[in-house]
Amino acid sequence: MAEELNLSVHLADVEVGRLGVDAQQQLRFEYAADWRQTGFPLAPSVPLSAPAGQETDWPMAAAAFFQNLLPEGQALAAANKRIRNILRQAGGTPPDKVDTALLTEPAEQKLAEAVRTLEAQVAPLFKAGDYAEALKRLAGLRPTVDEFFDKVMVMVDEADVRHNRLALLNRLSNLFLNVADISRLQS
Repeated sequence: MAEELNLSVHLADVEVGRLGVDAQQQLRFEYAADWRQTGFPLAPSVPLSAPAGQETDWPMAAAAFFQNLLPEGQALAAANKRIRNILRQAGGTPPDKVDTALLTEPAEQKLAEAVRTLEAQVAPLFKAGDYAEALKRLAGLRPTVDEFFDKVMVMVDEADVRHNRLALLNRLSNLFLNVADISRLQS
């Protein structure tokens, strides 16, 4: 990869790969050899090696992933990390069935509707392997997720309401995980 710009991509002080701009001004990414042997793919759209027959298209799919990390990507990574921490601290297997009758706060109703809508919109994108477009759609959740965390207390005393809010967060987290575990990409 002949680049005019070459940046090292790290995760927890380990080099994952190199990101650069080639002679045609196209963003390119290549995994480091050590990461390719012992690491994991950053996302389904960024496999450790190019899928058979897609060697020439694969760098652009990887580039689309990195281009979508900013600016909404960073905020979504932070939100997903927060969601994952809440789910982990709640313990046990998080529920995934949301009872709409228990959604009392406008911000949680808005998030539940956005998640339902996006589940339907991004499923065909995931199936087609269009992870860049799916990530763009998920990035549109940022204001709704921010509002939810600003106005809704998840870990309330009422068990049924708490479990319902955990289920909503779990469904949202599962949407993110279809693209990548973006919580792992935040420093």
